[in-house]
Order: sequence, then structure tokens, then C-alpha cells
Amino acid sequence: MKYYIIKQDKDYTDAPVITNWFGKIDADSIRPGKYGKLKEMYSLQVRDNKEMYPTDIITEPFPAVSAMVEHCIRTYEPNIGCSRLYLSEKTTGRVEEYFIPYLTEVDCLAQASIVNRNRTVIEKPVIDLKKTDMDKYIFLIGNMNSRNIAAREEFIESILRRRARGISLVPVELQK
Repeated sequence: MKYYIIKQDKDYTDAPVITNWFGKIDADSIRPGKYGKLKEMYSLQVRDNKEMYPTDIITEPFPAVSAMVEHCIRTYEPNIGCSRLYLSEKTTGRVEEYFIPYLTEVDCLAQASIVNRNRTVIEKPVIDLKKTDMDKYIFLIGNMNSRNIAAREEFIESILRRRARGISLVPVELQK
């Protein structure tokens, strides 16, 4: 069994950048136990960019996924809810549909993990398998001050077979 942290690929400089979310979405509500505060649907704008390249994962300012990834999440985790998110670009009128998944948070980092001082960056991810629910295919890594999405190899293979765009994967070490 292998795990990966899914990130938005920083090489995609034309990826959507959400601009007007502050005041519309409370970022603290995008956490387990607080998802009930979120609306069913949001419409936000992205930075104008005629070359915008829609990626399948957006990690900032909060996790959002394309319809393809949302379908895969529901396949592997059928009880996960989500809010619909429409991202529009003002100059072109282009609209892309995304979803904010209501992921479970699992405090699973092992002592061997290396994180920065303010717990926003995981420099060396090590998951303690004793702290992990083996039935979870995708989840947020807990006890961090940033949202890091971890997923099992089966889920990753599923989105890669569907040609996921704009993602990068960080392999995770496992501790038994």
C-alpha cells in the first residue's frame, strides 16, 4: 500500500487563481465538523487570464477538485459530501465547475515526519499506519496549519488513468 500527498503543480502558471473568495467562504468552515456552515453552491471569480488552464486540483486558498476528481472521490468514498463551485473569468466569460470535497481529517503523521515550525509545510511526510483508517482512500492530514490532501495509490491511479491535469504527487513514507 502506498500513499501520496496531492498538490497543485506549481509549473502550471496559467492555473485558475481564485480572487474574490474572502468574505464569501469562511476558510475555517472547510474543516471536518464545520462543513455544515458551507452553502451548496458558490460562484467565484478567478484572475483574468486568457490562457487559463483548468487543473483537476486546486489547493489554495482551499481544496477544490474538478468534476472528474469529484467522481473518483465518490467512487472510493461514497459518503463524502461536497459544495459545488463555479469559477468564472470575467474577460472571457469562461466558467469552470469545481467541487469543495468534505474530506475527513486524519492525524496520522509519524514522529519521523519533518514539518516546518508553523506546521504549514510537510518537508518529509511519514504516515503512521497505526493512526490511519485503512478504509480511507483520500483524506486531509490532521494537526497541520495547512490543508494537505493524502490519497492511497488506488485513488491516485484512478485519476491518473483519467488523465488528471495540473497535479503533482509527493510520495509518502509509511511507518508500521
